[in-house]
Amino acid sequence: MLDLKSVRDFIKETVEVLAIATDMEVIICDNRSMVLGDSNIEETKDMDFRKNLDILSDHSIVRQAIDEGRRIIYSECKRENPACQICVNSSTCLINSIIAIPIKDNGSIIGGIGLYAYNDEGQQLLNKKNDKLIDFVEKISDMLVSKAREKTDKIAIQIANEQLRLLVESLDEAIIGFDSNNTVINANSKLYKLFNIPKKSIRVVEDIYGYFKDVKLYEFLNQCFEKRVPEKAAITFKEEELITLYKPVIVENEYMGGLIYFKKGSDIYKDIKTIKNNYFNVTFRDIAGKSEKMIKLKESAEHFAKGPSNIFIQGKSGTGKEMFARAIHNASLVSNGPFIVINCAAIPENLMESELFGHKEGAFTGSMKGGQVGKFQLADKGTLFLDEIGEMPIHLQPKLLRAIQEKRIQPIGSNEYKIVNIRIIAATNKVIEEMIEKGEFREDLYYRLNVIPLYIPELKERKTDIPILLDLFLDKFNSMLDKNILDFDETSRSVLSNYEWPGNIRELQNVVEYAVNDCSGQYIVIDNLPKKFLKGLDSNNFLKIQPLRDIEEYYIREALKVYGNTYKGKSDAAKALGISRSTFYRRLAYLGLDENYE
Repeated sequence: MLDLKSVRDFIKETVEVLAIATDMEVIICDNRSMVLGDSNIEETKDMDFRKNLDILSDHSIVRQAIDEGRRIIYSECKRENPACQICVNSSTCLINSIIAIPIKDNGSIIGGIGLYAYNDEGQQLLNKKNDKLIDFVEKISDMLVSKAREKTDKIAIQIANEQLRLLVESLDEAIIGFDSNNTVINANSKLYKLFNIPKKSIRVVEDIYGYFKDVKLYEFLNQCFEKRVPEKAAITFKEEELITLYKPVIVENEYMGGLIYFKKGSDIYKDIKTIKNNYFNVTFRDIAGKSEKMIKLKESAEHFAKGPSNIFIQGKSGTGKEMFARAIHNASLVSNGPFIVINCAAIPENLMESELFGHKEGAFTGSMKGGQVGKFQLADKGTLFLDEIGEMPIHLQPKLLRAIQEKRIQPIGSNEYKIVNIRIIAATNKVIEEMIEKGEFREDLYYRLNVIPLYIPELKERKTDIPILLDLFLDKFNSMLDKNILDFDETSRSVLSNYEWPGNIRELQNVVEYAVNDCSGQYIVIDNLPKKFLKGLDSNNFLKIQPLRDIEEYYIREALKVYGNTYKGKSDAAKALGISRSTFYRRLAYLGLDENYE
């Protein structure tokens, strides 16, 4: 809705002109009865009935016209208007006659105009010019609406321009916009910063040539201006590859100019890697396990995550080393930075140095066109996770040590060093001390990496976590495979809980996925497990004596599933197990189940 206050100065001028033209007093207000112009303000400012000159009184006829949405004409106010007869200011009010007209914009009332006569001459004049006067005032009303709309549109354009400026300024890319004559009409601060150009020194697009001095850019821009179709190219500026995009601006099939974007190739690659590696935002709450060893490990890891020191994680394959590394990163002071992974066992030895430190174009046979950004540089202001560090080639270990100590790297084929600020987390399933004795791993590198050692226990060392993991993976694969399996039956759960799990959590997860795929009933049974478990069952390898604590925990969990975890459910569960309620609660606390089953 239009706001008349935006043209208040114009309204004041209109009131003065209208008062002179009609020889009457004029008042104009908005739809909230706020007075925006009053020709009689000087004469009435000391009168009792105009104590508040900004707001119309409750008895105002103009206010009545606004509220009722209609024109009101009184030839003799005090006799024709009921409100005048009961008004407390009736004895002092000098108004004889009035015309009050609402100001409308597309049916919406945005204000009102009132013309007052204070004497007999004015009253006769008002009555004599009634019809023509009303037409004239309504034309004035339309003029005010047009003026307010014009001002509103102007403000809207200013707001849109400012929003556009802020949007352009907030872009990650350096951007320059120009008209059909190649005159620059917009350029953000990133453009001047990227190319070290004095601000507002570029008046036409061609001025940029003097700062680039690159034939490829010259050819690219000329091609864009000639074809006037979207184009993209890669150009080099101070040994940095820039991805350049041109987009024409076409309005009603007419070329009006264009936009050119510049972004560092390394930034694009870094953005992709950051998104790719940060999609799995693990926290310590996501790491399942309530055994004593796991509780202590998570507490220690979360504590050390807050500092900048390097962390060395040891554990067998499948224990969850990368999951811990991600949780440490997400709990660290660099959690907003990238989490970059390099698996030292998965990269050919002749490519390892390039993967770590990057290379320039043409640095060696088979090098990537345009060069490659190394993992160290990608991990800047974040975390670099060196998985399977025990597989790092011995001849590269001194370079790795130097990069960690000096916090700078030198891409292959480059004479320049690049500063990096990263947190290192390394992991291995090997015994590094034995590798050091055999000369397969440098002792000084080991000590540089092993500032804070963490050991992840094997699954067989924390068997009380197996039931938790079974339930977790069952829920996961029920959802993934659109199944509704309720649980494992007693035999299958017992077999899985007592298996040694040489592949640790990874192996357990794969077995549960297999079982969920195979199961067609409500419970996973022994026949749904892989064949090796059936062979083990026949040879009685799995149905061996179990610790009483494990058996007790299993049956307490089962009782709670049957009777529920409410107060009544716990009472019924205790009764079914043949123990008192107080004993049942003590067993819950002892087994660490009280938090899960409140």
